Amino acid sequence: MTYGEFTDVMRKVAEGVGAEAEGLFEEWHDTVPGDQIEDIRKLPLGEGEVRNFVEDMATMFREVVGFTDGVELYASRIEEGHSFLRAIRDKCVELGIDVSSIEIDVPLSSSDALSTAQACTA
Repeated sequence: MTYGEFTDVMRKVAEGVGAEAEGLFEEWHDTVPGDQIEDIRKLPLGEGEVRNFVEDMATMFREVVGFTDGVELYASRIEEGHSFLRAIRDKCVELGIDVSSIEIDVPLSSSDALSTAQACTA
């Protein structure tokens, strides 16, 4: 699988999760300079490319969550971020991409990390 094929699949994953995931994916995709996109799309997919993609998506959700006002919107964005990260993992597994060494569903804020830690110790 090439990196381009992978990102095409991940675009569909984002579209299936929600508007925030779709918008962040498109924002991420648009950061690639137009004259380099075809060369990047041809790259073979490896663990590093998958890891970088996951980290980019988590970072983008962290930034959005960090500037979110309102409890309901905050909770909604946290949930959509986790849904997207889990959907990425699920699609990778479905495609036979080994993601066992990649931490995918990571906390998206400090309070999210605390909630996760509390859930693990309960």
